[in-house]
Amino acid sequence: MTENKHIGKIIYALVAIALAAVMTVSAAAKGLYGLDKTALGAAIKEAAGDTGVTQEYESKLFDTSEIMTVDIIMDDDKWQELLDNAIKEEYYECDVIINGERFSNVGIRAKGNTSLTNIAKDDTTDRYSFKLKFDEFVEGQTCYGLDKLVLNNNYADATNMNEAVIYDMYAYLGADASLYNYSKISVNGEYFGVYLALEGVEDSFMLRNYGTKSGNLYKPENMDFGDGPSDKRKPDWKPDWEKEDGDMPDFGDGKMPDFENGEKPDFKNGEMPEGFKPGEGFEPGEGFPGGGGPGGGPGDGPGGFGSNGGSNLEYTDDDLDSYSTIWQGEISS
Repeated sequence: MTENKHIGKIIYALVAIALAAVMTVSAAAKGLYGLDKTALGAAIKEAAGDTGVTQEYESKLFDTSEIMTVDIIMDDDKWQELLDNAIKEEYYECDVIINGERFSNVGIRAKGNTSLTNIAKDDTTDRYSFKLKFDEFVEGQTCYGLDKLVLNNNYADATNMNEAVIYDMYAYLGADASLYNYSKISVNGEYFGVYLALEGVEDSFMLRNYGTKSGNLYKPENMDFGDGPSDKRKPDWKPDWEKEDGDMPDFGDGKMPDFENGEKPDFKNGEMPEGFKPGEGFEPGEGFPGGGGPGGGPGDGPGGFGSNGGSNLEYTDDDLDSYSTIWQGEISS
C-alpha cells in the first residue's frame, strides 16, 4: 500500500475545515435568532412539543467544559477475564468512581461490532469499548439518574473527534440524541485511555427526552458482515465454505466471461438471458451471516444478499416483515 507522507497534514486540514464550518453555522444561527446552540436546541424541542424531564446527570456527567473521569475498580483476574472473553459481551461486576463519586456493583462489558472483532484479533491492544450498566446487579441503581453509560474507544478515528462533532451538531439542531463528553478512563487507578462517554439509549434517555420511561424504543442491530450476533463475530468464525474441508461455491474459473470486441452482452429490454438464475448453486449454511433467513439470502431479511431487515432505516416497502431486524431490536414498548 502506498503511503502519503502528507496524510497527517491532510487530516488536520480536514478537521480544521469541519470545525470552521460548524462554528460558522453556529455564529450565523446566533446572529439570526439571537440564540446560542443550547437555547436554539431548546426552542426547537419546545416547538416540536417535546416534554422531557431534566436529569441530574446532564450537568454532573455531560458538562463538556470539563472532562469526565472514570476509574474502574475490579479484581485484576476478573478484569483480565473480561478482556480475554470480550467477544462474548457478558457483564462483570465492578465498582466505578466517576468524577470522584463511587458507585458499587456496576455491570461492565465490552461492546462493539467490527471494532470488537478486530481488537479481539489484535494481540497488541485490549482497548475495547465498554458499557457500564448501573442497574445490572442492583435493581434501580443509577448514576445521577443515568442507567447506562457507554464508553467508546473512537476506533479507527485518528482525530478522536468524529463522533463528538456529530453529537455536538445533533445537540445544536435539537435532535433527540445521546449526550456526550470526553472521559479519562483508568483501571484500578492506572491510566487506560481517553474515551468518548455517551448517554445510553435506555429508560433514562426516554425520560430525559420524552418525560416517560415507557413507549416504543427499538435498537436494531445490523445483521450484515461484522455486525451480526456475537457468536458470528468471533475471530475464528468463518462461513461454512471457508472452513477446513468445506466446499467453495462453484464460481467456474473465477474469471469474468470474455466478450467479443470488449462489448457487453445484449440483454434486451433489460432482461437477463433465458434460464439464468442468480445465485444458483450457492446456498449459505448456518455458519454464514444471515444464512437461511427470510428471503433466502444473507442479511437476515427479505431481499437476498445484503438485506438487513430495516436496520439501515431505509424504506423498502409497506410490508412490516421487511423490517424484522427493527422489531427484533425492541428495548421497550
